[in-house]
Amino acid sequence: MKKIILFDFFGVISSEVGPFWFRRYVSEEIADETKARIVSPGDKGEISEREMFQQMGAHVGVSAERARREWLELARIDRDIVEYIRKLKENHRVYLLSNATSGFLRDIIKRDGLEPLFDGIFISAEIKIAKPSEEYFRYCLGKIGAKAEECIFTDDNPKNVDAARAVGISAHRYEGLAGLRDFIERNI
Repeated sequence: MKKIILFDFFGVISSEVGPFWFRRYVSEEIADETKARIVSPGDKGEISEREMFQQMGAHVGVSAERARREWLELARIDRDIVEYIRKLKENHRVYLLSNATSGFLRDIIKRDGLEPLFDGIFISAEIKIAKPSEEYFRYCLGKIGAKAEECIFTDDNPKNVDAARAVGISAHRYEGLAGLRDFIERNI
């Protein structure tokens, strides 16, 4: 029986932020390249969150403070999935696995009162490893004290789903709550 449920944050519990913010200011092609060049090092903790927002703001002509504020405004929590996680937590351990800078994600979690949902939170910038690295999943499993076959993971990014599967975790690409419920019910 699968006892541990692992959730991605952006694109599952919260709306995506980066792609939409960049596309406010630049073309889609430039947005994707810039996100990879600036946000990825922030997600891995290779640059500070402050430096990441400074670079992003400078790239599009706004202050770091404005960029961060706009990112926070774009992060909208899906209350239906929050309620579903609360129900899952009654019988399962629940963890958050997210690529993000620490302060930014922890501010959202605090702002929206999400701390009680999770038995643990793994933020890529804090552990200096980001999805889709298989090492990320192995690290989290080790800290949780779980075997891959005890876990279910959901993420909207197919590369992250593939990496979780590669280490033996039952993984589902998130495209909506109904599909996730069905997947979890079939796999626990």
